[in-house]
Amino acid sequence: MVSNKRKLDNIVINQDKDEKNKKNKVVEKQQQDAIMAMASGYDNEEDIHDSDEEEEENVVSFNNKYYTDDNDDDEVDDDSEGDFIDGDDDEEQLDDSEAVVGRSTILPEKNDSNNSKFKNLRVKSLPKDQQSKAPTSEEITELRNTQDLFNSNLFRLQVNELFKEIKVDYIKLASLETALHQLKTLIEKIPDQQVDVYKNSIENVKVFDLTGSAEDLKIQFSKPSSIEIVGSFMTQTVHKNNLNVDLLLEIPSETITAKDANDFKYFTKRNLYLWTLYKEIQKHQRFQNVTFQNFQGDSNKQILVVQPSEDPLTGVKTKFQIRILLTVSKDLFKIYSKFNPTQNCLLSNNNSSTTSPKPTLNGMDDETSQMSKKELMSTPYYNNAILEDMFYYDHMSFIHERIDNAPVLKDTILLLKSWLELKMPLSSVNGFHLTMLLCHLYTLGKVNKSMSCYQAFRVAMVYISKEMQSNKLIQLPLDKMATDDFSKQKITKEKASHNPYEDQFKRLYAWSLVDSSGLLNITSRVTPWDLRDLKYQAKKTLSLLDLNDSFEEIFLKKYHFFMENDYMIQIKLGKDQFDQSLIPQSDYWQSDKFIDHYIMKLLKRSLTKRVVRINIQRSTYHHDSRWTKEMPDFDQNNRLVTVGLIIDPVNWLSLIDMGPPADHVSAAVFQKFWGKKSQLRRFKDGSILEAVAWTPKDNQRHLVILDIVKYILGFQFKVPENNVTAIIDQFDPLLYGNTLLEDKTILAIQARDELAGIIRSLGLPLGIENFSLLSPGARYTGVCQTLDHNYQSNEPLEMLMIFESSSSWTYELDSIYALKTAFLLKIARELEETEHRPQLTRDYIEVFCNGFLFRLIPFYQKEIEISREQGRLELATSLERLQRLGTHHSYIQSLHTSHPSYGPTTKLVLRWVHSHLFSGHIDQITIELLVASLYSNPMITPVPQTPIMGFLRFLYLLSTHSWSERALVIDYQGNLNSDQLRAIQLEMDSQKQSPSTYIQSLVPLMYLATERDKKGEWFKSTSIKNPIILQRLIQFARISIEKIENLYKSSSTITNNTPPKDWVSIFLDENISKEYDVIFNLNENLIPNYSLEINNIINKKQFTSQVLSNSKTTTTTTTTQNNSKSIFKNLMGNKNTKSTMKSTVNSNSSSIKSGFNPIEELLKILNFRFSEYCLFFYDAIGGNVLTLKWLPAAFEPSSLKPKKSKYATPCESPQDATKKEQNSFVLPNLLEIIQEINHIGGKFIKSHKLLSTSLSIMNKYKINN
Repeated sequence: MVSNKRKLDNIVINQDKDEKNKKNKVVEKQQQDAIMAMASGYDNEEDIHDSDEEEEENVVSFNNKYYTDDNDDDEVDDDSEGDFIDGDDDEEQLDDSEAVVGRSTILPEKNDSNNSKFKNLRVKSLPKDQQSKAPTSEEITELRNTQDLFNSNLFRLQVNELFKEIKVDYIKLASLETALHQLKTLIEKIPDQQVDVYKNSIENVKVFDLTGSAEDLKIQFSKPSSIEIVGSFMTQTVHKNNLNVDLLLEIPSETITAKDANDFKYFTKRNLYLWTLYKEIQKHQRFQNVTFQNFQGDSNKQILVVQPSEDPLTGVKTKFQIRILLTVSKDLFKIYSKFNPTQNCLLSNNNSSTTSPKPTLNGMDDETSQMSKKELMSTPYYNNAILEDMFYYDHMSFIHERIDNAPVLKDTILLLKSWLELKMPLSSVNGFHLTMLLCHLYTLGKVNKSMSCYQAFRVAMVYISKEMQSNKLIQLPLDKMATDDFSKQKITKEKASHNPYEDQFKRLYAWSLVDSSGLLNITSRVTPWDLRDLKYQAKKTLSLLDLNDSFEEIFLKKYHFFMENDYMIQIKLGKDQFDQSLIPQSDYWQSDKFIDHYIMKLLKRSLTKRVVRINIQRSTYHHDSRWTKEMPDFDQNNRLVTVGLIIDPVNWLSLIDMGPPADHVSAAVFQKFWGKKSQLRRFKDGSILEAVAWTPKDNQRHLVILDIVKYILGFQFKVPENNVTAIIDQFDPLLYGNTLLEDKTILAIQARDELAGIIRSLGLPLGIENFSLLSPGARYTGVCQTLDHNYQSNEPLEMLMIFESSSSWTYELDSIYALKTAFLLKIARELEETEHRPQLTRDYIEVFCNGFLFRLIPFYQKEIEISREQGRLELATSLERLQRLGTHHSYIQSLHTSHPSYGPTTKLVLRWVHSHLFSGHIDQITIELLVASLYSNPMITPVPQTPIMGFLRFLYLLSTHSWSERALVIDYQGNLNSDQLRAIQLEMDSQKQSPSTYIQSLVPLMYLATERDKKGEWFKSTSIKNPIILQRLIQFARISIEKIENLYKSSSTITNNTPPKDWVSIFLDENISKEYDVIFNLNENLIPNYSLEINNIINKKQFTSQVLSNSKTTTTTTTTQNNSKSIFKNLMGNKNTKSTMKSTVNSNSSSIKSGFNPIEELLKILNFRFSEYCLFFYDAIGGNVLTLKWLPAAFEPSSLKPKKSKYATPCESPQDATKKEQNSFVLPNLLEIIQEINHIGGKFIKSHKLLSTSLSIMNKYKINN
């Protein structure tokens, strides 16, 4: 076993040696400066498409690179890989012997940042008796190291707490040690025997019969030449989430000989040897839990996974699993002449009369292959797969030597593994790759032993995001054997360290990290999309490291598919559902790997500029499957291929793909690729080009990408159209399923402009500087109906009439109010005989225009200042709110203009909030700010380009943000720097820690700060005030995320018959009877907007409310003279005022006001009357139920007092009550309260139902019906 008594990172400065101390400080400062300089210059991530000149609207121009095969990015295949020695793929747990000290804490799958297991990752305050103690010399040294070697003291403390969660205590693994010793002894005692595929009926492992010789299907088993432990366990870098011990067995030369290199004979005999081990090991009582697994998803190579049972002596069961890997001696084959990338080891295939071209990602088409016959005959992936079985010891020695020299690498490796597991959980990049890369950086001198793990981690991020931008070969130091062999290949002295196969590695692999042999590419299985994602995540992490409070984002928040992609497509495959002839047989190809690359190529060619990045999610079926009996047929490809797209916000809705002219050299290629879809078209500039036009269903242009993918996969790959689906349209019924849902913002703005022109032409004494809209219906976020040419159900659009500054204005508030009133009267008189039908009140005037109802509010900016000077604070506050609404409106409107998905995203969020009955508990402005945060901080959350992904990211934000501890900053224009962001957080902390309980009570539950409102004061009065409501909102968000992930993973999401209601169900509260105490069913005929209720939208039902039908507009011309029906009656207090005017008015205008919703008025009354007893919940957008939740504190027995006598009923006295208090306790009579609610509701309430909590209260306190 590995000793745990190695020297720790020797970066502590010796206090007794002043000269050495000064030198070390200078060196550390230089290192830090070098690191910061490197971090400041990383390149932008490479995109799939080029940035060409602007094109015609809705048109994607032709780019020849999509129809030729000269793109280096495409020359990638996903097969072989370097040896995997650390085993970071299966999530198991630690040894039970750690139960006393150092027990593991497994990082959770979801909601990582809020999990109670991570509560120690935040700094705890010291006891008061320790706060004044003088620091010790060790503490001073640690503080100096923190300042020099870490980003901040907080970051260092958080990293140290993280290590407590992920590090393994190697001293407390007695059960594992005994299991390893027993297993080693057991294997060494396995008798020699002959194993034959047919005689032994072997079906557990994969065997190959390319030669037809029976000798190639049997082996002579002998015990291993050696048995050693390798991998992360030996270097003490095992992560608690991947608890594996790699046991390496060397197959003796008697079993596999030098003649077995060709035609998969090596893989057959290797797998037969493994099968024999399985058969013998499972006979032991402690090792009966033995399963087969593919090595890194490679179905041609299996490994054994052993889960030991309890130690018979101690009864303790280890939570480690033992992976049995196989190796052969390097001396068995002449590797430099046999397994270099240009050699052929598949003689039976390549000697045939018909040899297909080698299918790299850049050369799938036969006619485009330009390789020589020798290259066509080579088998580089096959060769690499054998080589990776030979160099376990070399890689182990390489890592071990560097960790011995620089122990800081050990902690850095753990940080890299934690980061990779969270950010790329299903990636082809693994912990071993990053470990080898880090050790290589140490060899290059970019990382040294004087660095902290934070600095080394940062250097790794800089290198990945900058140095790996180009597809260059990363060559580890060559060993002597490689140097001697390469020197024979006529390489000049200046290129003595040059790898002669560099060009082959660059052409064949996305990432070439070649080991010391110069032959083995360790990262051969890394796909081009995973490499791009690795660079992107590294670049994003670098940006976060520059922030002082970024630990949570980097090391706690886990990847979710909806957090990184804009468009998710699922492709259902089956063996008979695509063209099997496309899969090559000339090398070490596996159908699933080839299909992923082929789909990638087709999508890249067909989507062109519409996408920025394409990601294909790794199949867990091939990677994680385990079996004991018959091996699954992985070549059947009965699986889902999940594709994630990052879309280009400019081009993704384009309906035409422009091709080359008919006489262009690429025209034939374009026509062959698109088939019958390609047609000659004439464009506005007179050019005649090959082009492809798309017509999405119902003109829903967001479906154009799905239409393209369905067509190209069906045409080129024979995948049925019904097998290709996307979640992009799952919420379409809530956005486009009803004419009432259509966005009317542009029409409203046009009507505003027309009305503004009319008012300006009235000849008012003072000019109006601006007409500023305030309502959501005029900023793309309205969910209520605003357009109604009958003017029955219009939601009024509030608009400020901002007057110009003038010397005519007075400084007397009463005079200013009178002057504004005079303006309203003037407007009303001028418009009274027009179609605008003004309706006047003391504070505003309502005017109809083009189907919209505008509520015009006069506003004079200096009135705020004057009212404050005169002590009219309430007036100043109300005026400031109007001014802030105007600023907010402008920001939101411009945000939607920049990001068109913002408006639909906000509408989905609003529907979700209302449908879960939170109307009245959280206002629209708060929702708009929360959604805006998703678009204003791309460094943390990528800007969502589709509404559905924006909605899912909102749910994730709501469920994971630490609302009680962290401010949420909405930086509309990206002007806030790190110091300002830190100041906002400090302001929140200072308010929460204030000695004044009053100031603490003013801190909003959601601290939302903007560039103009750094203290979060603007709209906190209308935000969530009740902690119960916030917790329920968070709970519903988590439930919705869980539903969505289950729907996404389920097979029903990829069938053509998936009903939209499956996804829309997250807007329906299916457990309403369990979550509330009383349900009141409302009269649907009296709900004005009942047609907008979720189920009615889905089923396309419309209703006419009796409230509206009883107030139909009748146009009459009336002469009003001092009567109460005048539209000015609220202003004419003097009965002797003489005025005669004609007006076109609504005959019912005095009884039904615009935008009137009786249910909301009922709710206001109920909240006023019963807020001390319960909370009410209602869906303001057409909801037909009103629910009630009792407040537990209200139903605790209390002594009878006058103020509590209403709705009171006697109850039993508590046990601790005195004799004097006996028989004087009461509690609210919930039946009386419910009866009163029914009485107030009248015809609006049809019925009610008492649920379990109400019945429990009645039974507990014996309240009778």
